[in-house]
Amino acid sequence: MKILKKILKNLLIFILLSIPLIFIATYHTKSKYYSEFSNMRINVATYYEWGTGGRGASQARYFFISNGKKYKSATTFATFEDANPRVNKNYIVVYNAKNPKRSTMFLNLPVHDSMRQYFRGGSIDKIPIEYYQRTIDSFYLRRLTTGFNSYFPPYYKKEDFPELEYLWKE
Repeated sequence: MKILKKILKNLLIFILLSIPLIFIATYHTKSKYYSEFSNMRINVATYYEWGTGGRGASQARYFFISNGKKYKSATTFATFEDANPRVNKNYIVVYNAKNPKRSTMFLNLPVHDSMRQYFRGGSIDKIPIEYYQRTIDSFYLRRLTTGFNSYFPPYYKKEDFPELEYLWKE
C-alpha cells in the first residue's frame, strides 16, 4: 500500500511539473512560427549535413545567406514526412526577416536550377510557384491553429490570418 501511495504521489508531482513545461515549450514554438510567418522572407538553403538533436531526433542541418551573413540551423526530418532530402542539395527556407536565426527549411520543397532566377536579388516575400506558396502557407496555418498546439497559448484562429483565407476550406 505504501508503494502504491508513493507511486501516485510521484506521478502527481511529475504531472504538475510537466504542465508548465509543456506550456512554455509550446508557447516558444508557436511564437517562433508566428514570427517567421509575420516577417516572412523566402530564400534558398543548402542542406549540408545529417545529424541528431538533443533528444536524438534526426535533423537536417542547413545554412542560408541573408543580407550577406551566413546563418546555420537545423530542422527535423519528422516535420516533413513526405520529404526525401539529399545532402548538398538546395531547399526553400522561410525565415524571420527581423531575426534570421529563426528559420525553417522545407525539406519537401527542393530548389531546381530553373528557380534560381527568383532569388537573384536575394530573398523574396512570396514565391511565384503556387504549389510551393500553398505548401508554405498551409504549414504555418496548421502549426498555429490546429492540432496539439491549438490547446496552448498564444491562441490563434484561422480568422486571424485573412491573407490565408484561400486555405480555410482545406
